[in-house]
Amino acid sequence: MSEPSSLYMRVNLTEKQLETFKNSRLVAPSHYSDWRPWLNTKKFYGQITDAEIQAMHPATNLARSEVRTVGDYVARLLQDAYVGPSQARYDAASNTWTLCVMQLSENFKAFILILSILRGIAAYKDLPGEDFILIYPYLWEETPEAHANAYVTITPGSSRLIHDIPGEAINEANQRLGQVMDEFRKSYNDDDL
Repeated sequence: MSEPSSLYMRVNLTEKQLETFKNSRLVAPSHYSDWRPWLNTKKFYGQITDAEIQAMHPATNLARSEVRTVGDYVARLLQDAYVGPSQARYDAASNTWTLCVMQLSENFKAFILILSILRGIAAYKDLPGEDFILIYPYLWEETPEAHANAYVTITPGSSRLIHDIPGEAINEANQRLGQVMDEFRKSYNDDDL
């Protein structure tokens, strides 16, 4: 049985910079040098070599689709029926963009590709403060924070994979993913099932 982890991402940036990010090219995993220390702290089936990481490129994995930009990628992700309820929102009042994907993946190679694309937002983040991306088993664990797959901090111009996840990040992700699930449940009738 597949138990895909969920993704929650929150970044404060101006709407203009978010649009510039969405129009940017996909970033390859080779752009980042912190994959190995992160992978060494995780348990997963098989192995992922440094050579494999260097050879990965999102354009290769998405070759059959019309994915050319980050915006294309996010739109495709949000339309994927297999990931369950998903949502991207920009709140102009707080200059905050959030991305929620209920059933992202359970594969660490997929996590590397997805994170390499999303981490690129650091180059466009024009507001101060630390934001984050969290991949964790929201739907499948009583204490999902104990089994988190990845936690990335994002500051202007920089992103880092971090081992320790603040409780506030877990609480924020739980709350937002819960809202997405509630909105999804309200969108259908029991008779539809």
